[in-house]
Amino acid sequence: MVCACSTLGCLLSREQRGRLERLAAERGLSVGALIQEAIDRHLPPRARSRKEAFDAIRALRLPVEDPPAMEEEIVQAATR
Repeated sequence: MVCACSTLGCLLSREQRGRLERLAAERGLSVGALIQEAIDRHLPPRARSRKEAFDAIRALRLPVEDPPAMEEEIVQAATR
């Protein structure tokens, strides 16, 4: 991760911290970078739900005809 936007403190056992430090050293990363990577892997950014996407499209208020009229327009354009 390129930008550290906020800090977070958490309590770890010595054994947990040791595991993190060993893995970070093996991979050539800082403990912080290792934790950021784990968060991104296990908690990816939430994708927009289908309902949210549908609502966003509906909110555009596009000039759309009823389906038969749209089909007729498509046929006319294709046969010109």
